[in-house]
Amino acid sequence: MVFEYIQRFKKTPEYYLLMFSFSLNLVWELAQIPLFTFEGDDNPGTIFYGIIHCTIGDALITLGIFEVISLLNKSRLWFLKWEGRYLFLYTLLGVIYTIFSEIKNVYYYERWAYNEYMPLIPLVKVGIVPVIAWLWIPILTLYMMKGRFINEKKG
Repeated sequence: MVFEYIQRFKKTPEYYLLMFSFSLNLVWELAQIPLFTFEGDDNPGTIFYGIIHCTIGDALITLGIFEVISLLNKSRLWFLKWEGRYLFLYTLLGVIYTIFSEIKNVYYYERWAYNEYMPLIPLVKVGIVPVIAWLWIPILTLYMMKGRFINEKKG
C-alpha cells in the first residue's frame, strides 16, 4: 500500500517540484556558505545541519507557495500555462517569506549571521544573496518540472 502511494506521488507536480527545488536549493546553500557565520561555526556537524535544514525548509516553502497558487488557479497544473501574473505572485510570496525569515533568524533567534562579505539590502538589513535565490530557483524549478512533467505524460 505504501509502495503504491509512493508510485502515485511520483507522478504528481509536487513530486517534481520537491525534487528539483531540493536539488537547486542544496547547490545554492553550499555556494553561499562563505557569506554566513553559524552558531558553533567550527563544528562541521552544525554547518551540515544548517545546510540540510535550510534546503529542506526552502523546498517545503516552495511547495507551500505552489499550493497557494494552485488554490488560486483551482488547478495543480497552473505552471503548464506559464502565466506571468502567477509566476510573479509565486516569486513575490517567496521573496516576502525570505525577508521575514531572514529577519527572524538573523536578528531575533540568532541562528546564523552575515559576515562582512554578505551585501545587505539597506532598508531591511537582510542579505541580498538569500533573496536572489528566490528570484531564480523557484522559477527554474517550475521550468524544469514543466518539461519533465510534460515528458512524463507523453511517455
